[in-house]
Amino acid sequence: MRQKWSTITYLMTAVALLCGARAAVAESAAQVQPIERAKVCMLEDMVQTAPGIEHVVGGKTYYVCCPGCIQKFDAQPEKHTKARDPVTGQTVDKATAPLVAFKDKAYFFASPEAQAAFTKDPERYVKASSGSD
Repeated sequence: MRQKWSTITYLMTAVALLCGARAAVAESAAQVQPIERAKVCMLEDMVQTAPGIEHVVGGKTYYVCCPGCIQKFDAQPEKHTKARDPVTGQTVDKATAPLVAFKDKAYFFASPEAQAAFTKDPERYVKASSGSD
């Protein structure tokens, strides 16, 4: 009888943990929001409340939050015009790549499919890509 209760307790705990993990994934996915490209300071990929300053580099339009960011952007345009897709690992151009906001940060993608995968479980990709930029 004791073993039967242990097995039942184990199964109930496993189900509770699984349900909790699914709820956490759903909560994270709800935090992913579409964002206007103009509301991203592309120097640090931070989401802003108001549109930033247009900055044209190589015929493409990027956005920054202040004149100080323009100077930093121009010092290393090859670094600040590109981003790493957190799903595929591909390098993408911030001026044209699909993007979303998650926890006040912008994420750029190689394709709408990569964006959709990120949207379903953003924590998975944020954790996997942290520290690898």
